[in-house]
Amino acid sequence: MSIVSDHHELVSTTRLQAILDASLNGIMAFTAVRNTSRQIIDFVCTSANRAACRLLNRSVDQLVGQRMLTLFSANREVGFFDAYVATVESGVDQRLERYYAADGLQAWYDVNAVKFEDGIVVTFIDITLQKQAQLTQQQQASRLQSVLNGSLTSIALMTPVRDETDTITDFVFADVNLSLAQLTNRPVESLRGQRVSTYFPYYKIGGLFDFYKQAIETGQPLRFEVPYYADGVRGWFDILVAPQSDGIVVNFVDISPVKKAQMAREQTSALLQTVMDNSLTGITKLEAVRDEANRLIDFRFALANQTMRQITGRPLEDLLGRLQSELFPHQMTNGLFDRYRTVAETGEPARFEWCNPEETIWFDISVVQHHHGVIITFLDISAIKQAQLDQQQQARVLKQIVEGSLNGLLACEPMRDKQGLIYDLRMSLVNQAASRLNGRPVDELVGRSLLEAFPSIARSGIMSHYLHTARTGEIQRFETAYNFDGLQNWYDIAVTPLGKGHILISFVDISSSKHLQQQLELSVADLKRSNESLQQFAYVASHDLQEPLRKIQAFGDLLGEQFGPMVGDDGQTLIHRMQGAAARMQDLIKALLMYSRTATHQQPYQRVDLNRLTREVLGDLDTAIAEHQAQIHVDSLPTLIGDATQLRQLFQNLLSNALKFTAPHNTARIVIRARRVDPSDLPAPLYGQSRPFVALDIADNGIGFDMKYQERIFRLFERLHGRSQYTGTGIGLAICKRVVDNHGGHITARSELGQGTTFTVYLPLPD
Repeated sequence: MSIVSDHHELVSTTRLQAILDASLNGIMAFTAVRNTSRQIIDFVCTSANRAACRLLNRSVDQLVGQRMLTLFSANREVGFFDAYVATVESGVDQRLERYYAADGLQAWYDVNAVKFEDGIVVTFIDITLQKQAQLTQQQQASRLQSVLNGSLTSIALMTPVRDETDTITDFVFADVNLSLAQLTNRPVESLRGQRVSTYFPYYKIGGLFDFYKQAIETGQPLRFEVPYYADGVRGWFDILVAPQSDGIVVNFVDISPVKKAQMAREQTSALLQTVMDNSLTGITKLEAVRDEANRLIDFRFALANQTMRQITGRPLEDLLGRLQSELFPHQMTNGLFDRYRTVAETGEPARFEWCNPEETIWFDISVVQHHHGVIITFLDISAIKQAQLDQQQQARVLKQIVEGSLNGLLACEPMRDKQGLIYDLRMSLVNQAASRLNGRPVDELVGRSLLEAFPSIARSGIMSHYLHTARTGEIQRFETAYNFDGLQNWYDIAVTPLGKGHILISFVDISSSKHLQQQLELSVADLKRSNESLQQFAYVASHDLQEPLRKIQAFGDLLGEQFGPMVGDDGQTLIHRMQGAAARMQDLIKALLMYSRTATHQQPYQRVDLNRLTREVLGDLDTAIAEHQAQIHVDSLPTLIGDATQLRQLFQNLLSNALKFTAPHNTARIVIRARRVDPSDLPAPLYGQSRPFVALDIADNGIGFDMKYQERIFRLFERLHGRSQYTGTGIGLAICKRVVDNHGGHITARSELGQGTTFTVYLPLPD
């Protein structure tokens, strides 16, 4: 790779030298030579192209490596050296024209110096020929100026030439002055006595003859301007023809320069007007209006470009010559007139922004003095200003958001070593939350590096996360404890790259939630132990407790069979009561076992078709249904995700209750319906859910209950009726509630004494 790189570098250097050698300008590079005080005392030539060698009549070897003041001993005297030093020190380019007559050189040079590293690059050309031509032109102009200063007027006395009919056919030069002779480039003697048409035949075609003839015939002087580009004469002339006895005196003034200047001014004026009218900037000139005491009291519009006319909505003729106070009276009192007047009287230019009272239109206005008034340029910056105001508003909102954030926010900029590697981060923005969470004022953090403000941050391992994001641009989020630098907290930290090594650190103190999490973990452990105890209880209930009951029942059966006649009716009654109590005890143990299993023996969730499940439950309850001659209607039910065994227990308990609590001598009527419920319509215990639910209504026409017992009926061992009226353990509805809770749902009931009860079960629908 090094050989390839060196080759490429060599090729690039060779190409660059070839380009420099192809230039017609001399190009030389110099490096500054400094003393111990870092002052530049000389320059060393580091390169020179072919043109430089040719213009200086020296070879590359005679230039490269040599000091400037050795090569060019007069550089300091002619001003080159000081200009080069100024270029290096200030970085401002320098361009000079100097005559250099030393070190074997005698020439004028046009030199341009540009700073390059700790030195300069000098480009130059030999302008000796141009300078000589320029001096020649200046000398010729000086001689012409001397002639013009000597005599601005050329004069000729002319007499008419008439034919047989006394018609003027020509004129003769009776006499001419030196200025005219010089104007026509002919000696005075060669003109005198000669016909004008002999030397200037074009004067008849061009109209001059007619003017001369008119002056003779009318006896009235004439003055006119005319161009004459013929017969060796070229230019514009201001001519005065005055009749004199039988001739005329003609005065010629060469006004060519004036005319050219006039035409140039007209062209410039037209160009300026075109530029002005196509400018996006409004431009106007105001002439000062003063009173008898020479006080500036108003301005008059003297010029207005197209943009000015568009902005004001007035045509040019409605602006020019009108007073500011007449067209825009509000400007006399809103401060604009005072600003214009100050510039007109002091000559100090002004630039400012101005807006209408509603702050919907903004202008950037510049005012400069011009003769007896001011020139005003103004640019509609409403869109820019609105963008600035919007940006400022956004900045204010962002600042409010940052300062109002409950999260600590730190914006950090990279600190790099000599190799460009990021080794630390300096805090450039700290919000109040970050100050509060760190227990330090904002001023104490802004501008300091993280390692300086938090010396232990590297040891904690957090700094490695920050540096990783700054170097790679990878977003990170992590939780960590920080027990250093006077802080003992847990933090949730997010690190976001902002580009070019800058990062944003967002953090929040989660110590409370961490402590709560630890407590929850302890509670989970306690709950696990409790569940294990409950499982042990279930085992005991299913084995150890039921075994004595079975013996009691068995012994009771033996007592009844073998000793029934011996104990009489009263004894047999006691035996039957004992047997009934043992049976109820066995039912209660089974119910408790079933209740505990709803929490400790959940099966993996699967798809459960409630239509099929309901048919199976109704089949199990076939005897009770026939006993109560029940009429049961079931709507189409959905398929859910859940524990099939527990859902079967839910439906079996609810339907058993509906049958059990049928009013005497009534036919039981039970309806099962299903309806979809959106998250916004869920009951309060399910607020915040984002998925839809199904509401299952199991309605009966039974005995009902008082609504004050609405919550109580779902508790363990809660009975609203005596055992002699309705059998049961008081655990069935508690099991229903446990099953619904296990499935992330909610159960409730609506009832009225004698009118029946409706149980509503809310269960989540599958995605």
